[in-house]
Amino acid sequence: MELNFAPAMLVQAGLVLAMHAQTVTPVPPTIALTLTLHWDDGTAIPARATLQKYGFTQYLFAGNTDATGLITAKLALARAAYVVNVQTIGKNPTTGAIIYTPLYQFALQLWMIDPATLQIGQADLVFMKSTNQLQSAKISTAFAF
Repeated sequence: MELNFAPAMLVQAGLVLAMHAQTVTPVPPTIALTLTLHWDDGTAIPARATLQKYGFTQYLFAGNTDATGLITAKLALARAAYVVNVQTIGKNPTTGAIIYTPLYQFALQLWMIDPATLQIGQADLVFMKSTNQLQSAKISTAFAF
């Protein structure tokens, strides 16, 4: 919450009273987002996911999977369209430099819902290791009305 104070002085009967006008800017609620990435053999995918507003290049979030294939974020999102990009993380065998290879991209559409009511968004994606194609996706959400 952001508070802005504008002091005003009032003099009455020899007393000086300081009065403050307070402006409160509401903070939008955060949404707990989780993305789990696994290969079809059950192993976690070393990957990076980015989230950006559709049509914009700036990332709202970028994170790597942990040892279990999980990425988590708490974000305040507006009623808009977003793009999630998933890239596998590898190493160049010659230089050892990190290489990000595109794996999957999907849209997160918040046009039809009030993001203030969305508390949790979870996606569990399983990919075929031999082809890098999406094998299954389990999506779940939790709302507070």
